[in-house]
This record gives sequence, C-alpha cells and structure tokens, in this order.
Amino acid sequence: MIDLLLKFFGGGIGQAVGGGIANTVSIAAFVPAFMWFTGHKDETLIVLSYGDTAVMGAILFVVVKIVHYTSPIKA
Repeated sequence: MIDLLLKFFGGGIGQAVGGGIANTVSIAAFVPAFMWFTGHKDETLIVLSYGDTAVMGAILFVVVKIVHYTSPIKA
C-alpha cells in the first residue's frame, strides 16, 4: 500500500499535481507582499500587518520550494 502511494505521489499524475500545488502555493505566498506594496502598509490582516505576513510568506515560499525540489524517499 505504501509502495503504491509512493509511486503515485512520486511520479506520473501525482508529480504533476504536486508540482501544480507547489507552484500555486509559491505564488500565493507573495500575495501579502503585493498587498503591502500597493498602499496597504498600515492596514491589518486579522492581527498581523501585511508586512508581517509578507515576511512569513517569503519564508513559506522558501520552505515550499525546498520541499518541492527535494527528491522523494525511495522505499
């Protein structure tokens, strides 16, 4: 069962879906930075400023890209 899941997520359709999700999340990570640079520097998003969420988005972008480019573990 685990081997089947690894094959699904490690290649073929799983790789395409994973790549699409990783790219979408990477783009979404920059939305707070875009909002911050477009005149919303002093506004808040829940309890965080757009500047705070921009920094978190940049960190998440790096983490997502590292995970995306890391080879899957071979079972």
